[in-house]
Amino acid sequence: MTQPLRSRDPDLNKLHETNEVFRKFEPLAIGIGGKAGLTVMSLETGMTTKQIKVALGQHVNSYQYRSNLQAGKARVGLDGKPYGEPVTKEQADNAQDRLRQHRAKNKGGAA
Repeated sequence: MTQPLRSRDPDLNKLHETNEVFRKFEPLAIGIGGKAGLTVMSLETGMTTKQIKVALGQHVNSYQYRSNLQAGKARVGLDGKPYGEPVTKEQADNAQDRLRQHRAKNKGGAA
């Protein structure tokens, strides 16, 4: 079992603690933050849908998540099973571009 990431945000921590999909930083199915997904995550975590949306946004914009977005890799649902289309080359390239921007921004410290 993968250990949860420790973040300064308690809601993000709760998301990671309650579902291994988040701890593994697996590419998530497109639309997982829709009404049905939010309802399931709310039941699992006890969080409000607003808290989940914020935590989910932090998760998918994290360095670890973007590092895992590789072309052809399966996207998964909340149950950890493949769901929908795999990560496209365009999505993977976009993630890599954002990672490069992140590294360049942080290379010299705060600007």
